[in-house]
Amino acid sequence: MGLLRLLQPLSREAGREAGLPPRLSREREESSRLSAKKPGEAAGEGPYEAFLRRQEKYAAAVVLACAISAALAKTSWAGPAGDAARGETLYEACQDCHSLDKNDVGPRHRGVFGRKAASLPDYDYSDALKSANIIWNEETLDKWLTDPQAVAPGAKMFFHLDSPQDRADVIAYLKERAK
Repeated sequence: MGLLRLLQPLSREAGREAGLPPRLSREREESSRLSAKKPGEAAGEGPYEAFLRRQEKYAAAVVLACAISAALAKTSWAGPAGDAARGETLYEACQDCHSLDKNDVGPRHRGVFGRKAASLPDYDYSDALKSANIIWNEETLDKWLTDPQAVAPGAKMFFHLDSPQDRADVIAYLKERAK
């Protein structure tokens, strides 16, 4: 019985005698609980406004994360993984105009990765490709093989590969086996 009495709130008089601060009435206690500021609430701001402010911060963080992801995506190629063996088979269609080691209708492809477009001194490139200012890598080759005329309008090349997987395979072949 004595323990149960300790769990019950003290009367006002007993609280005063014990040196406790005065207890509020239930109505005042309820209104002060509702009006009490929670962490993160600004002055004059209710719970709903605080919720909206937190949502705005969250949305801003998501937008920032997307912007960073987009910036990073531009620095690395995010295409499908290529199969160099399959790319070698697909490259046979390219050999109507190109070779790995000698210039033909198109320039040789040996060492194409990291090379500036239109930079082989012993091949006559179109003016469009000479002025394109491209360094060949996965991303630029993918764009080129998708639509050469979109990359350098007026370029000699018209051949393109519609399938992203086919392009990735040819690019993997050139990167791995045409060093």
